[in-house]
Amino acid sequence: MDDVLGYLIIAIIIVGFAFGFALQLQEVLLIRKNNETVHKRLLYGYYVRCVAYVGFLTAYLLNVLVAAGILQNAYFTDSNTSLWSSLFLIVLLFTHFVMRQKKSMRMQKEKL
Repeated sequence: MDDVLGYLIIAIIIVGFAFGFALQLQEVLLIRKNNETVHKRLLYGYYVRCVAYVGFLTAYLLNVLVAAGILQNAYFTDSNTSLWSSLFLIVLLFTHFVMRQKKSMRMQKEKL
């Protein structure tokens, strides 16, 4: 029973981040399609966030496969995959909160 619950939580995390990546990619494509006037720094932040989503999902899936014993390779170890998933998650959170904060601060200044 514990294994089923653990795999269910893993599946929910993967689906959640995949959905977040799909929404982020849709937002980037919409900005590029409409040629909205967005500062290049903000657009680069969106690009980095998309790369961080893909990197985190890849590293997390590798971590799950290595921990389950499905993938046995000398290059992929638990510590390596967990380190990379943590780094990509930190980049993802950093771009999400820092870029959003500066964007909202800039919008407030423009209203004044």
